[in-house]
Amino acid sequence: MDAVPGGGLGGVLDRRAGLEGVVVKPMGAPYQAGRRAWAKIRRRDTTEAIIGAITGALARPHILILGRPGAAGRLGAVGRTGTLRLDVSRQVATPSPNTSPHHADIHSA
Repeated sequence: MDAVPGGGLGGVLDRRAGLEGVVVKPMGAPYQAGRRAWAKIRRRDTTEAIIGAITGALARPHILILGRPGAAGRLGAVGRTGTLRLDVSRQVATPSPNTSPHHADIHSA
């Protein structure tokens, strides 16, 4: 795996390769049967999304339903988060200073 196009593991972990990730060990470390000295690096796909809906109260969101604009410009669901930790829930419930005026009423309920 010395020559990966673009450098790093990006080419190996490309979604089109169909791999979940790779298992690695330090170059100088010998293989040791039955030991778990290797590390698994999972592929992680990311994208930007819009919070389209929540479950739970506005003051304490529980799960975020995420969307992206489609070809016609309509928002379509693309996924959801797991249960939000309390600190993340508080951050989501706090209005951004960049919130447009017509959305500000959502946070004042």
